[in-house]
Amino acid sequence: MCTKILEEQGINYSIYELDSKSFSIIDPRVKKRIEQVKQIAESLNCVVGIVGGFIRDLLLKKPSKDVDFVVIEGDLEKLTEEIAKKLKAKKAIIHNQTLTTQIRFGEGIVFEFNAPRVESYEPLSRVPKVRRGTIIDDLTRRDFTINSFILFENKYLDIFNSKKDLLEGIIRTTREPSIVFSEDYLRIFRAIRFACLLDFKIEEKTKKGIIENAHQLSFVAKERIIEEIRLTAKKDIVCCFKLMTELAIIHTLFPELKNEKINDTYIVSLKYEKIEKELELVKQQKGINYFLCFFALVMKEQFIEKENYLAKIKNELKKFKFSKKEIEKILLIIKYSNTLIHHIFYPVSKKELGLLLREIFEIREEVIAINIAENKLLKKKNKNLEKIIGDLRELSKDKELIFIKPAVNGNELMELGIKKMEINQCKEFLIHALMDEQLENTKEECIKYVKRYYLQKR
Repeated sequence: MCTKILEEQGINYSIYELDSKSFSIIDPRVKKRIEQVKQIAESLNCVVGIVGGFIRDLLLKKPSKDVDFVVIEGDLEKLTEEIAKKLKAKKAIIHNQTLTTQIRFGEGIVFEFNAPRVESYEPLSRVPKVRRGTIIDDLTRRDFTINSFILFENKYLDIFNSKKDLLEGIIRTTREPSIVFSEDYLRIFRAIRFACLLDFKIEEKTKKGIIENAHQLSFVAKERIIEEIRLTAKKDIVCCFKLMTELAIIHTLFPELKNEKINDTYIVSLKYEKIEKELELVKQQKGINYFLCFFALVMKEQFIEKENYLAKIKNELKKFKFSKKEIEKILLIIKYSNTLIHHIFYPVSKKELGLLLREIFEIREEVIAINIAENKLLKKKNKNLEKIIGDLRELSKDKELIFIKPAVNGNELMELGIKKMEINQCKEFLIHALMDEQLENTKEECIKYVKRYYLQKR
């Protein structure tokens, strides 16, 4: 049916058979659900195909649990209702105007069902106006060629020479880049994400389209940009930064990191070089949150030389719609980005490390990674730093000591004459003493210590 439409419209296409080996790597639970959907569709005289990323990932031998179906013929609503009912799944209409319905099964399996559609966009609006179209319209509206395959049974259709792009590792838009990106400027970041996640190259014409439209990212909701950077940095923090630099995105999102522009060519600044080197070194550390490190280094390099730089960074992070908790983590990473290096030059006590861990416990490995990076940029291999890091990691196992609480409460301190506004200060005083092992953590000893030292000192 699809091929007939293609031939009528004079569109070139290729049909490829998916080998049995490719099918064998699909999660058996996903495969079972796909077969069940096909059976239900057939019983209702519906014609369905699988489109997009699922086929791309399958051809790359990386099958996912997210499957997108296009309902070429038949009643979309009736089909999804029957699937949800018979397979006891949860049905959710994502948006009536987008002709899309989502079915959620257990075990993280999500299927989406779309009618073939044509989309048109108002300037700077991501929400498209949607009307029904042909399967050709549906494939053409997609962002990149590698996401435009459609699979029927064991054969998939290719109208953009997408298989060649997939084999050669190329990210290319399905249409003129300026049109594709103007429909949704976040596609710029999707190009970067696919390039980094798949280790692909962005085709030159597509690159040019990104550079020409990069300034439009200032109109895109910051939380959507953050999510794309989060997904990309998790895979390859350095690739993410390099492409953002090369494609003129960095100075749009982070105007304080200004590049010099000569004849439409951006000259990489020393700040860019420093961030890239630091990210390379951070990338060598395993098991850390690369996304938080990315923003810590970028924000630090923008504002470190300014007065009240932490306050300025906090305000900037709020603009990006970070959660309160993530803002606190990024600020702590920046605040202590050189702390361990400074400890190289004088002895550091167990108490000092313990107090540091109380503040940075959740992001201690990120702080360590950035201190290592900063130290290596100084081109010094200092064994003292290695020892401090070792001590810090060893002490981090003793949570009981790090998060010790005085065995005396606020009311009991007030009975000793401590004012309400001083309670936290007094508790900190006790915590320091407990970490120095100057007293036992009992109510009696804490009260004695407060009377003897805190009250007299006050």
